[in-house]
Amino acid sequence: MKDKIFTRMGDGERVSMSAEEIKEDIVAATREAAQRAEIPELTTAEIEQLLAIMAEPSRAVSVAPGQEVIVTDDGCSMSFYSGQDGGGVGVPMSRLQAVLTYERACAADTTSMGHSDYSFKPVKPIINFEMNEYYTASMMTTAPFLYGAQPNMGLYFQPDGPHPNPADLLPRGKSVVDGDMEHLVPRDPQYCSNVQAICEHETRKLESALPAKCEHSPHKFQTT
Repeated sequence: MKDKIFTRMGDGERVSMSAEEIKEDIVAATREAAQRAEIPELTTAEIEQLLAIMAEPSRAVSVAPGQEVIVTDDGCSMSFYSGQDGGGVGVPMSRLQAVLTYERACAADTTSMGHSDYSFKPVKPIINFEMNEYYTASMMTTAPFLYGAQPNMGLYFQPDGPHPNPADLLPRGKSVVDGDMEHLVPRDPQYCSNVQAICEHETRKLESALPAKCEHSPHKFQTT
């Protein structure tokens, strides 16, 4: 094992660390994870295995057969058709084509779709269209298929939303929220989730009525 190992920080900065420094980080991380999630820490053998993977000098790193884990994604198929400003490569393809390419060409364990803004507020008025496209894609995919969205709180502050903007309040020494924060939490996530649940329920009713149910396409209309 080399004295210095090249790796990257969370922000992508390329740095070199000693094997001992990396091992200290692994030990600290597994200890914190065990405390937070109330799970066992990694064993000494598992820590050594993880260190060996991180210290591997080859450009392509893998694990032994049988040691693989299921990997989920967070809108990875969007990287095919989105622009470079959004971390994509700008290939002229539809969302459906991107999902199928990610699943079949990249051998993805799971795949997903979502609104280009990836948040609940713009999804709410077009939720019916999103469900139709989700259903179409789910009938053509084999891997578990998720729907991704998040409560982008910035969209609920002025001038886009009803609540005072923190950028205006904080410089004046004022609190963003006085008292209970429940009024700041939008109902959009709950609304979208309820509609999605209804869609899944109706889909399962339809599938049960079909003479030959498509076993290869698990419907999992969820939010990530």
